[in-house]
Amino acid sequence: MIAAAVEGAAGSLHSHATLMRVFMLLGTQNPAVFEHGSAVSVRGNQVFRDTILLAAPALRHHLDVEAAIDFAYRMIYATCAHRIIHGEYLESRRPLPWPELVDQLRRAVTAYLLSSR
Repeated sequence: MIAAAVEGAAGSLHSHATLMRVFMLLGTQNPAVFEHGSAVSVRGNQVFRDTILLAAPALRHHLDVEAAIDFAYRMIYATCAHRIIHGEYLESRRPLPWPELVDQLRRAVTAYLLSSR
């Protein structure tokens, strides 16, 4: 369930990357675009949360589960947004194609949400 939710969230951002980049950058200058983009992103967070909560019995995170899910979504969104805005090589020259990026996010988020510490 966690893997599917991560892949769905990242896949949605990736499938609209060209348009997302335009609106993300425009939102830094236009409050109306920012507000609309934020509302859409918050709805995406809610869909992610609802999906992850289907696996709630398996979640062992030591924090408030809802807070942990919210942080996990923020981690996915921030990583994908960073890639969409700046490309693959801003912080490293090592290749990390989108599918591998999503696989690493899936592993990180799964470990985080299933961690008991």
